[in-house]
Amino acid sequence: MQEPLSGVNGDVIRWARELHNQSPAEAARVIAVPLARYLNWESGKEHPTYAELKRISEALGKPSAVFFFPEPPQIPKPTGDLPESIEKGLSKNTILHFEQARAYQLHLQTLNPQQTGFFSHRDRFPDGIPDLCRFLRDQLDFPVSAQKSLQDAGSVFEMFREKLYDSGVYVFKDTFQGDSTSGICLNDDVFPVIMINDALSFERQSYALFHALYHLIRNTSGVVALDGPYNTLEDRYEQEESLCCVFAHAFLVPAEDLMAEIGRSNSVCGESIAALSTLYSVCQQTILYQLHAIDRMSDNEYARYKAVFHADSTQGWPKRTADSGGSWCSAKLRYLGRKYMKEVFEQYTIHQIDCIEASQMLDCKVDQLDALEHHVFQMQAF
Repeated sequence: MQEPLSGVNGDVIRWARELHNQSPAEAARVIAVPLARYLNWESGKEHPTYAELKRISEALGKPSAVFFFPEPPQIPKPTGDLPESIEKGLSKNTILHFEQARAYQLHLQTLNPQQTGFFSHRDRFPDGIPDLCRFLRDQLDFPVSAQKSLQDAGSVFEMFREKLYDSGVYVFKDTFQGDSTSGICLNDDVFPVIMINDALSFERQSYALFHALYHLIRNTSGVVALDGPYNTLEDRYEQEESLCCVFAHAFLVPAEDLMAEIGRSNSVCGESIAALSTLYSVCQQTILYQLHAIDRMSDNEYARYKAVFHADSTQGWPKRTADSGGSWCSAKLRYLGRKYMKEVFEQYTIHQIDCIEASQMLDCKVDQLDALEHHVFQMQAF
């Protein structure tokens, strides 16, 4: 029978649990111990065995050694400047993605120590959303005509991603399993990071991308909920979420371009909404929103179509699965992005970083680097 580890600090166990918004009951269930025993660990009445400590470490996402600290570590909260009213409602999975985003920021700092931030001069951005959209289109050098010419939502998303990377906004993906989150963003003037839920359709991913981008433009971290803003927000954050929605729709489908496409047609039907969705490579909710915004759809029509498209967009979610992209190498490329991976390998090749650093940046084993490098450089540029 294993002896209890008397050096394990119950205050640190509680700190690690609360960091991820887990209840004692949730932690006990994942660790597979009775709730009473788990609570005794936190209170210091009992201590876990070595085998139990390993399970605690895995369940709470912290190295075993941390639990022997005399007091909880003083580290910045993983969600950055995210408002507490939002943070307290996040799932463990979403908070883990914020931690992952922070790790990407540290990797990017290593890769680009002299980087000049895209958001270092927010004061130069236009104030109004239409002017801001035109300004960003120019900055990204990706006019809406080029977006429409691709006629493929996946290609459009990757083009946005690469244009943003070149501008200093870094976009990664992961599958937010068992979560109702479309994406997150972690604010920083120099290394802002956006993470998008790869379980969504590409059209929804593009919407989440620009929703998150507007959070960063307004100098805040943020969360993009799958079904819209969280219901418990304070008024000022509810307004913030609404502005993010307006910006994302307006950027993806500029009002003046949409008016030119529909011409003088007096009516819009489901088929025309679907056709416009395909033309712009966006979800139908974006077309619907913009048609209503330019007064080409009545309030009653908007409400009716909105109910239909909302049901279609959430039924059977997630739309994509973790293995839908093929090989492990393909999944890595999809999650990390071609430009980031190429930059890691280029610096690895010229010995600016070593194999250990490269494997950490790519979240792989050292002996997998060669296969991954071959795959990345074999891919054709968009």
